[in-house]
Amino acid sequence: MDMSHHELDILWEKYYKGDTSAQEEGALGKLLKENDEADRLPEKEFFSLVEKNRGLSLGIKFEEDLMAKLQPRQSRTAILNDYRAIMKWAAVVALVCAITYAAFQITATGMTTLMTKQSSQEFELPDGSSVWLNANSRLTYGEDFLQKRAVQFSGEGFFNITHDPSRPFSIETESTATQVLGTSFNLRSYAKEDSVELIVIEGKVSFLPAKADEVIISSQHKAVYSRTDQKTVESTVQDLNSIAWKTRLLDFVDAPMNKVLEDLQRYNGVPISVENEDVLTCHFSGSFENKTLEEILATLAFSLNLEYKKNSNGYYLSGKGCATR
Repeated sequence: MDMSHHELDILWEKYYKGDTSAQEEGALGKLLKENDEADRLPEKEFFSLVEKNRGLSLGIKFEEDLMAKLQPRQSRTAILNDYRAIMKWAAVVALVCAITYAAFQITATGMTTLMTKQSSQEFELPDGSSVWLNANSRLTYGEDFLQKRAVQFSGEGFFNITHDPSRPFSIETESTATQVLGTSFNLRSYAKEDSVELIVIEGKVSFLPAKADEVIISSQHKAVYSRTDQKTVESTVQDLNSIAWKTRLLDFVDAPMNKVLEDLQRYNGVPISVENEDVLTCHFSGSFENKTLEEILATLAFSLNLEYKKNSNGYYLSGKGCATR
């Protein structure tokens, strides 16, 4: 099954709600067998539990076999509700075990590391603060965290910091230092990317690059530091599409297509190219919540008189598109 991390997360949500088809469940089962990543252990445990303890296949046939093995005086609704409740708790137990194994590690030196691989995950810190880590992110803190509230970080995370004037919360990345008292913000600092981006949702944040001056970023503003140029650019936040990885909401209001495609590529991690660069000057308005990349591209193609195709590098948009504004 070839799909982005976002599309896969949506399919898992459908599965846990009991909304997937037999074909979709079969595809998920096959995917798990081919995937050795640790962050898929919860789903692997779930499938294993069903297969070992029930001895039945998943999907529509599963429910039919289950009905045949239970006493006929029970109603179908009651049976399925009981089954889904059992499976929900089984998934929760498996998830807790997997988090302990794959996403939460304590070393011999007393350092605690929180990390993600292919999907995002929320963690609560000892001081009551919370952080939602995007895929391929890592956060580490020491035994003295409650005294110093200092962490080392790489990747992307949305932080909601508990207010404490006596203990500022500090985040160190490879090339920047961020300090707050109590606020919420998004920090992106992947080693493979040239820029470090800070978006402040509430409160104020001190942002200090290793080779540039400190800046104070307030609510609904952002700072982008270039490691190459060693310069920081401040601007107003026009939308929250940069944190769509967490909210799963993309919102465009008369946005130029170059901005739309930039946000889509960042959100899905899939390259999108155009045949006619004039298309990039077209404008689009619309909102997408929990939509797959192909669903969004289909809407864009219909609205702007385009066609889209998938190729080895990602997606390709062709056609004249709208008239230049």
